[in-house]
Amino acid sequence: MIRETYEVATQETSFSVVQSRIDSIRQKNITRTGYRVYQDGLIGVHGQLGQSTDDPWQKAAENLSGQVAYPFEPVRGINQEKTVASDLDGQAILPELEAVLAEARKRHPEFIISNKINITETTTTLQNDQQTKLVHRDKTLMVGLILKHKDSVSIMDTFLGYRARHWDAGFFLDEFEKMTAAYNTQVPFPEDELLVVTEPDLLASKLVTELNGEKVGYKSSLLNKDFGKKVFHDDFTFYLDWDEKEQYHVPFFDAEGTIIPEGRVDLVRAGVIEKAYTDRRTADKFQMPLTGSAACPYDGVPTLGARNFNMARSPKTVRELLGGRLGVVIVMASGGDYTEDGNFATPVQLGLLTDGTRLLGRLPEFDLSGRLYDIFGKDYIGYSQDRFLAGEHALVVKMKIGRKS
Repeated sequence: MIRETYEVATQETSFSVVQSRIDSIRQKNITRTGYRVYQDGLIGVHGQLGQSTDDPWQKAAENLSGQVAYPFEPVRGINQEKTVASDLDGQAILPELEAVLAEARKRHPEFIISNKINITETTTTLQNDQQTKLVHRDKTLMVGLILKHKDSVSIMDTFLGYRARHWDAGFFLDEFEKMTAAYNTQVPFPEDELLVVTEPDLLASKLVTELNGEKVGYKSSLLNKDFGKKVFHDDFTFYLDWDEKEQYHVPFFDAEGTIIPEGRVDLVRAGVIEKAYTDRRTADKFQMPLTGSAACPYDGVPTLGARNFNMARSPKTVRELLGGRLGVVIVMASGGDYTEDGNFATPVQLGLLTDGTRLLGRLPEFDLSGRLYDIFGKDYIGYSQDRFLAGEHALVVKMKIGRKS
């Protein structure tokens, strides 16, 4: 019998913001551990939250009776640790947060700020009695603030959100100023066609769904017929990414201990669909390349799941990608999604006009639509080199914009 633990320890300091002030501070430390035993091609798992007086290994061994097949050997003889650099301090940052909120109140008293600012530290460890120990540590800041105009009847009017591994008061205030100034400036739709500027998750979610190895293996993916074909734009590459500069709280190993030495796996390369993402079970069952994409709840069996997707960046900035045209930055878009056949549509509650350098003002609400094969094909402009969207790269595409009367 082989024993293995998969543990995620989380320390979080959460600053609750109410009426534009720090209202409370909450700290929590949670350790979730999955105890796994492997025997005769089966796996038994027992999950434990925090500490317990019970013997977790005995419970995991008892769960072998569930006859859950897992015909794979745990990783052997690998010892690696990585700590991602961060200078965040949950205690020292408090006066700085209070100072920037005071400055925000002074600059724009017409806005009420609420919600959370979190500092989260995770330590992910996979260890077994086959001389393997893998450890990954990361610590990040997550700003997720709701901005409500005092004259508005809405619950929220705009949003300030970003992630980082260090605190920069100047950056926070710059982003706050850009967002509030743009919201306060109402502008009409220009007569010329607008390009769409957005964070990639809004439009790439369908690719994640359809490149799932199980879905591809069972021939139920929208993309099945196009594997090996060039169906997207020459400049479009979509890949699994373990680069710490682009990913947050993504260990260098997956929940099965698989490590991709190159730190990258291309799924779509230069418009050609090359492969699906897989865990060990999916790769074995469908004879696909293993991409290190196993995920796992602390009390469950490793299964297919990945969140470390990225797009190849253009050498151009957002301004250069726009090429003298105007664009609309999608800030709030809820109530839409893709259909099974790859058509996308959503209402946009808040879109901001931009020239690629500045946010010029708030546009009226509108509808946004497009087709997956077009969005990343003939209508794909690029993924910006610069971090235009609150410290993140921006996707620039052509889409249909339906103006509301």
